[in-house]
Amino acid sequence: MNRNFIAVLFIIGMLLLLEWLPVKSAHAEDDIDSNPLFRLSLEELMDVTVFTASKTPETVSEIPASVVVITRSTIQDHGYTALSEILNDIPGYYMLGNLGIDVCGVRGFTKGSRDNNFVFLLNGNRITDERILAFYQIPVYAIDRIEVVRGPMSVIYGNNAFFGAIDIITNDATSTIDEPHFLTASYGSYNSREGFLRLSSSDNNSSFVINTSYQISDGPDYSLSAMMTRPEVMDEPLFEGEDGRGLNLPQSARTTDDYLGSHQLYLDVSMEHGPFTFTANVVESYRGWYYYYPSVSDGSYFLNRTAVGSLQHRFSISDKVRMSNRIRFQHVYAYYDYNHLFEDFYGWDRFDFQEIIAESNVYIEPSDPLRITLGAEYENVIRYINDTNVPIANLDNCTFYYVDDDDIAVTLSAFAQADLEITPNLKSVVGFRLEQSLPYDIRIARHQGSPPPEPPDPMDNEYTTTKERGDLIAIPRVALLYKIATNHHLKLMYGYAARRPGFSTIGEDANDIHDGIINGYSSYEYIQTREIYYLSLLTSGLVMM
Repeated sequence: MNRNFIAVLFIIGMLLLLEWLPVKSAHAEDDIDSNPLFRLSLEELMDVTVFTASKTPETVSEIPASVVVITRSTIQDHGYTALSEILNDIPGYYMLGNLGIDVCGVRGFTKGSRDNNFVFLLNGNRITDERILAFYQIPVYAIDRIEVVRGPMSVIYGNNAFFGAIDIITNDATSTIDEPHFLTASYGSYNSREGFLRLSSSDNNSSFVINTSYQISDGPDYSLSAMMTRPEVMDEPLFEGEDGRGLNLPQSARTTDDYLGSHQLYLDVSMEHGPFTFTANVVESYRGWYYYYPSVSDGSYFLNRTAVGSLQHRFSISDKVRMSNRIRFQHVYAYYDYNHLFEDFYGWDRFDFQEIIAESNVYIEPSDPLRITLGAEYENVIRYINDTNVPIANLDNCTFYYVDDDDIAVTLSAFAQADLEITPNLKSVVGFRLEQSLPYDIRIARHQGSPPPEPPDPMDNEYTTTKERGDLIAIPRVALLYKIATNHHLKLMYGYAARRPGFSTIGEDANDIHDGIINGYSSYEYIQTREIYYLSLLTSGLVMM
């Protein structure tokens, strides 16, 4: 179906829905009056409540970490158009691109790999998708608040919380209480069109929020010769020009026209009633791209589909004990299509990832100065497959079962954290996490339907190997928070974080172990930090962090 036709139907449908709903005027109140954070003094801003740092409500001054909170009004005032723009404005945070995968760093440190250095959460649900910024663009209109916790967060969130945790909150019905429903539409460069619709409602016992958008763009149309120091190589035969860098490109491939188009459909739903909260999120993202060399023929593209659903139940066991249970399912499907170098070049990569995570958290307050949080998590990867067929790269109909179809990959973890108010001005935080991965099988099926390569490069077409039980790792956390005076807070923090190798890394290790290149699997990576953090209101208009 024609994309323009889909976009028109999408916008018409949203307009009809808004006509039916009781919508308040978009100009009912000024932003400063309508947003609660904008009505606070700077002193009160230091007591803004966030949830990401410990899965419980805490004020900024009480959290044993460096925290940044970005509100809906801040996003509107700065005119941000993409999630990546928002995050790149956070002090100390930066993002690097690595072949379509985002590598996040903070305070000058990064780890160049295919695994995230931050835990990304959407409404408290961890998103296990390394392309969250490049291809999983959450519309800025949907974002109510972003809570960024910088520093090792493995005690609370486990794997990948190397440099911190980022929770993107889109289901706060109170953030748009004066405008519960709104529609936006925009048109921009490269024939880019976007439509967005938000519906929300809230009362004392229940609420719902629905955000949906559709984005489409033709992409830029630039001449490749204007971007090349030696445009003449486009006329030289492939691999036969000067230095073997000829391209021999057809005329149709000498501009970016029709090669960098994109579209994305986004939907998230959140419903809360009494002790139950249900959330669901679906994203389909398509993007044309270049992979090392210019694309030819129909062009290269990347397709990503992600679906996440969770159900949470909260209840009180007694006046001093509360409990929260959550189960989450995620399915990520990614497809790369390659058309490079010459018109007969072809190839593709397909990734299929599915996991179930169940977690329980218990919050105990035996006395006023002491608060204890206990948690346990069961992570079950039920499927992770990479199908590859790039004959020119000697990847002829290969399938890498990073988790074999007949097996599952389970990781068990538990943590405890105690917050103790030693004196009215001094608070300590001590946390500890244990984590272990169980054995699972990996299967490699290479050159299916083809004979194995001849010596000197012999290989088995198919084999299965077992990833042994992982080490039991222990992750500590210690912090002291001292209130020097009113609006002057000092935080002394020690953090420890661990990151286990990703499944694709383990799959590559299995291949290299079988071929005799290495002797064992990659091990955990660790990081330690010692931090002094000073939060102060120096004058009536300056906050120092």
